[in-house]
Amino acid sequence: MQLSPEARRALGEGWLDEVRRLSGKPDLDIQTVENPDDHDAGLIMLDGDGRQTWDSRLQSRLRRLWPELRIMIAARAGLMDPPARGPESAKPLPEKTP
Repeated sequence: MQLSPEARRALGEGWLDEVRRLSGKPDLDIQTVENPDDHDAGLIMLDGDGRQTWDSRLQSRLRRLWPELRIMIAARAGLMDPPARGPESAKPLPEKTP
């Protein structure tokens, strides 16, 4: 688990024990590494083999959600019809004629 120094300080002591308790795996091996170059809120989790990565930092989550958020913002601003079933079904509003 990679954390920014700020996130590590915010979590305080004993949080790993709480993660183990909540996971139902009291013997779960969790290793943390501080990444001093990372100042984004959130953490990065890697599996034991380093083959899978879960990036839950705020910037990464926003980047993944941006296409859907952009459509929702445009619909609320009246720039397009609200999506019927999801972002892929949104259509731009027709041009206004004078």
